[in-house]
Amino acid sequence: LSLDHGRAHTQCNLVERRERSSGMAGDLNVADVDKLKVDQLKAELKARNLPTSGLKSALAERLKTHLLGQQTGAPAASEGSQPEEAPAKEASPAKKATAPAPAAQAPEPAAPKAVEPVTAAEPSKSDASMTPTKTPTPQESPKKQPAQSSSPASAPEKPAGTPQKTQEGRCLIGVVPGAKTQQVAKAKDVPAVASSEAEKPKEKTETPPRANDQSQLEAAGAGANDAEEGEQEEEMEDDEEEEEVEEEHGDQSAGAKRKAGGNANEKKKKKKVRDDNHALPTKRKLENDKLMAIAEEHWRGSKPKPWDPALVTKLYKEELLPSNFALNKVMILEYSQYLEKYLWPNYDPSKASDAHVLSLVCMINEKFREQVMSWEPFQQREEVFSEFFKSVTVLHGKKEISHRERSLIIVFLIHSFQSLENTMVRNSCLLQVSLPLWLHLSKSRLELELRKAPHLEKKWRAMQKKVQKEGLEKMKDHFLPKLLNVFFEQLATIPADDKFEFEQRRYMERVLEFLIDLIAQLPTRRFFLALLSDHHFIIRCRLSNLAKRPDGRLFNQLLDLLSFYLDFEINEHTGMPLSRDEMLARHYGRIQLVQRHAYSLFPDIMKEFSLANIGAVENKDGLRIHLSKLNKSQLAQLLRKIRLIPFEEESAELKWLDHRTMLEIAVAYHERRISQLDAINALPLYPTENLLWDEHVVPSINFTGEQVLALPKLNLQYLTFHDYLLRNFNLFRLESTYEIRQDVEDVAL
Repeated sequence: LSLDHGRAHTQCNLVERRERSSGMAGDLNVADVDKLKVDQLKAELKARNLPTSGLKSALAERLKTHLLGQQTGAPAASEGSQPEEAPAKEASPAKKATAPAPAAQAPEPAAPKAVEPVTAAEPSKSDASMTPTKTPTPQESPKKQPAQSSSPASAPEKPAGTPQKTQEGRCLIGVVPGAKTQQVAKAKDVPAVASSEAEKPKEKTETPPRANDQSQLEAAGAGANDAEEGEQEEEMEDDEEEEEVEEEHGDQSAGAKRKAGGNANEKKKKKKVRDDNHALPTKRKLENDKLMAIAEEHWRGSKPKPWDPALVTKLYKEELLPSNFALNKVMILEYSQYLEKYLWPNYDPSKASDAHVLSLVCMINEKFREQVMSWEPFQQREEVFSEFFKSVTVLHGKKEISHRERSLIIVFLIHSFQSLENTMVRNSCLLQVSLPLWLHLSKSRLELELRKAPHLEKKWRAMQKKVQKEGLEKMKDHFLPKLLNVFFEQLATIPADDKFEFEQRRYMERVLEFLIDLIAQLPTRRFFLALLSDHHFIIRCRLSNLAKRPDGRLFNQLLDLLSFYLDFEINEHTGMPLSRDEMLARHYGRIQLVQRHAYSLFPDIMKEFSLANIGAVENKDGLRIHLSKLNKSQLAQLLRKIRLIPFEEESAELKWLDHRTMLEIAVAYHERRISQLDAINALPLYPTENLLWDEHVVPSINFTGEQVLALPKLNLQYLTFHDYLLRNFNLFRLESTYEIRQDVEDVAL
């Protein structure tokens, strides 16, 4: 009895779970089918054991046909099910009463005897319901057969052991596992008969022999596999439909379809392999992976093996690098405490290989992606972290590493400069953006910067004395100038039309994200802004091939964000925000300066420009018209006079400094910029169509954190209070855009 009870309970739970997941309503009408979405249609069809493949119109028509069949009393049979065979001989009247009616006929509603539902108020009935149903003896059956034959169309009573559900939805004991949901639904619709009607005739049934315990346990678990069997049946039905189409169109078309299907299957397999590499592993996969076995043997187990640097190199070159740093492999290594127990305790700056350094970088990035404590393992050996940070920056400049590995290093630097609240990280990061960074400036730009910040001249002279003692090469050992040189070298190799490596474009976007983070924080912005302006970073990127390609959309969006922070309304050295009047005064001063120098150098050519009012020449088109009158040498002479490009002896090696670039530099420096308040007031009330479907700004729900987004970041430091409000405003606006897009998708799709 206990086995029967457990078997019935399993089957009933499965039925109730299916009905809850499908969201079926007992009174679903044909008119309501058109209002359902695709996923709801599939759920309704699956709950009724019907195929779920096809377009929405086909799904709706299939469900309507089934509902119409139920209303007329003949539910439509599923395409995957086989009809029951008709009896070969004419059955006796008693057998006719128990034989199932054909699907085409509509049986008359009958009220077979059913056991009363078990309620909490009647515990004695639950014990009675667990007893097998009493069947008539052979002597009693002839007397009760005439009463049965009077209603041959009545629904047959299920044999003892078949699951039935009462109107209250509770399961009754003594059921045969494997009964279909449709049969249970029929039993649910049959009204229960009072126990006082015991004198009603019963059907002649045979009690099946009791199976052994093992077979009952297997049968009890068979119901849990109904969902998987249903999916397999649907796949088999789809295959059968494809074979029928092939037979109709002939052998030639069938062969072409099979060939196309084989190619599609190969593509699906390749895509599945890629998805498996980047899919999030389950805990069972984590525990059973071969990397976990290696971890148990070398660093995670109770008796780990001694340190082996060859193992780190092997794991990097055979597991991480060939899989392009697949997410599942990195997660398994991080889960096994690869960083805490093996990489960092055995790190030696003088002996560590490139694979060891890059493995550390990969593990740190994974910790940040999972949003766990990332710098905690390094607190045990803080004195070694500065050497590790330096080795990472040196590794970026090596030519033998790939773009993917460079991207990992840039992501590590992004996380480091976003963690300036940590003393250990801050001491290593701020050394790269301090005053000695100006040793890499051109003489003209250095003169311009010292003119804007006179209080730094004393510190600069003291640093010059230190340079004479320690040497210029030691003081110029900075990472950021080398990063900019590598960036422009890679940017120049991108063709205008031909294909190029995807990881190369991803590396460019990561560098822009890193530069935005440096400019958007005051401690890192103060001295680095001059270096970025000296390289004319925005202008050179705008004129590159990548900015003109269709796949450079995200690159251009990141450039817009970087350009916004380059011209932010703040004093870099004092940290005080600049008012609108102060920004206008700075703009007027630049225009007046270039007008005076243009008139002194070229009075005949630039007379009209020099005597014009500021409002007539401050826009981009007016500046380009007047400055384009000068040739290359004349324009270079004017820009050197106002200290915008290096002097002649320094600019001889700059091959990128042509006439077009110099013209864009002059126009970008002197044009009037729209104030932030005016830009906010000019925004539309509702998002535009381009913004709604832009995945780079409004990502989908499948965002994993590995992509680059052109979004402002919320951090512990902001340039001004206005910057803090502006970032939150933009993020809130994009969040509302995402909700609007979801509503549009629900209505349109």
